[in-house]
Amino acid sequence: MATVWDKSQHSGTNLLMLLAVADFADDDGMAFPSVGKLATKCRMSKRNAQDRLRELAESGELTIKKNQGPPPKFPNLFMINLKSLGVKPTAPVQHTAPVQPDVSRGEAHCAPGVKPTAPKPSYNHQEPSLFATHGDCDQVKPARIPVCPHEKILALYAKVLPELTQPRAWDKQRIEAMQQRWKQVLTSSNPDGTPWATNSDDALDYFERFFSHVSKSDFLMGRTDKPWAGCDLPWLVKRENFLKVIEGKYDNQGGRQ
Repeated sequence: MATVWDKSQHSGTNLLMLLAVADFADDDGMAFPSVGKLATKCRMSKRNAQDRLRELAESGELTIKKNQGPPPKFPNLFMINLKSLGVKPTAPVQHTAPVQPDVSRGEAHCAPGVKPTAPKPSYNHQEPSLFATHGDCDQVKPARIPVCPHEKILALYAKVLPELTQPRAWDKQRIEAMQQRWKQVLTSSNPDGTPWATNSDDALDYFERFFSHVSKSDFLMGRTDKPWAGCDLPWLVKRENFLKVIEGKYDNQGGRQ
């Protein structure tokens, strides 16, 4: 909002509308309020709000991507163009170790959590471990957190865990929980300092491996003598449950996982 106040070329109701969008936006200028909410916030009619948004988009200070917001309603995504307002993008996080493109994938990524007797991690292995000890999930912070691709994560869940109950609704509470887990994956690091993920592709890969690990747990999949059927996507994206899975609390005994 401070940037809009200082840098926007607009005045009057157009400036008021851009400030309203900024009030909903994250630090990168992204928001997805409804036009009705923006109209109410600015004390104007919905039609007037639509006209103001169109003029802001034409000026280049606002980008509107239709139906690119989170499910289930997929609202419009509003992006305040910070670059057009004279704000320089933050430099991305730099990593000195080279990326190893031919790292193999599979059950090697489903190793149990790090233990006191575990060997030191290999310095030439660049794939972040899914089950590493973590701190407060803020040791590595990318320059900007990409918007959480809810629909892609839902699709990965359906692909890897079709046996589990599939969500029929994705309400505000579930959206917020997923966004927190997305941020957690992008801001956490392993004990050796390597991040879990540095971009959206890494994070999506992490979620796919996370779901794959869940699929190997007899308890979570209801394959025990006294099956438990409480595991589903809303349960998995709750913070404590997410961490318990990562830490190996539900791994099969005897190393079968």
